[in-house]
Amino acid sequence: MIELMIALMSSSALVGAIYLCFVLMELSRKLGSVTRMPPYYLLFYPAGVFLTVALFARLMEASMLQVPQEARPPFLNSPYFYLAAYYIPLFIGMLFAFAVTIKYWGWIFRER
Repeated sequence: MIELMIALMSSSALVGAIYLCFVLMELSRKLGSVTRMPPYYLLFYPAGVFLTVALFARLMEASMLQVPQEARPPFLNSPYFYLAAYYIPLFIGMLFAFAVTIKYWGWIFRER
């Protein structure tokens, strides 16, 4: 039961990360239009898509916690499935979001 609660809380954290991507996209779009930067903010869309794929994989994993081990589909028991469906999309999505955020908002760190 505790594992299910942890899985659902981590899923809500992914929902928050997806929402944050779209908030940062809108803020970056406005900053880019003022500073006449190229539209790098559009890379937040694929970041959101990758994070959504990771969210669905996490929800599938959470739903499998209530199914007996012998009744689970074999591919859902494989750690390679979660590597391909959760960890890699999560990494790519966060990498895109981080890179674009630094591109638009990195000047804050350089200011004194």
